[in-house]
Amino acid sequence: MKRFFIPLILTLPILLNSCGDTQLEKDLKFIEEYIVSHSLDTNDVKVDEYGVHYIELKEGVGRNVEETDSVVFVYSLRLINDVEASFVTWDDPFCSKVSTLVGGLRLGMTNMKAEGKAVILMPSSLGYGPYWYSTIPSNSVLIFYVDLIKVVS
Repeated sequence: MKRFFIPLILTLPILLNSCGDTQLEKDLKFIEEYIVSHSLDTNDVKVDEYGVHYIELKEGVGRNVEETDSVVFVYSLRLINDVEASFVTWDDPFCSKVSTLVGGLRLGMTNMKAEGKAVILMPSSLGYGPYWYSTIPSNSVLIFYVDLIKVVS
């Protein structure tokens, strides 16, 4: 019995992982499909080690944002199905410390400079993960369209 049971326990994680894509793999596929379907310039896509995709729409001026900075910006947040999450869309300038922003936005914003515009696409794990948040379903890929007005050191 032990001869059968021990190999089964050792191979169980391999069997479970091979049953389907991980959430990150699914998210990255959704992001790539979104970029293509919205004709975003794939030559300008920067992808970090966490899967955050950054596409600069307008180059800013000055230095890159740092996590210790405060920023003034306007943005819209979309889900991968192009539904706008209006409760968190700001038409008026919004001021925040970069370190308090949701993970993927924080990482993506460090690629930006004042007066720049960008699209930041993030896997669900860097947004709200497996949790339902207001009108954002669990495991949602988030897409931020950001207009960075200024950086405050």
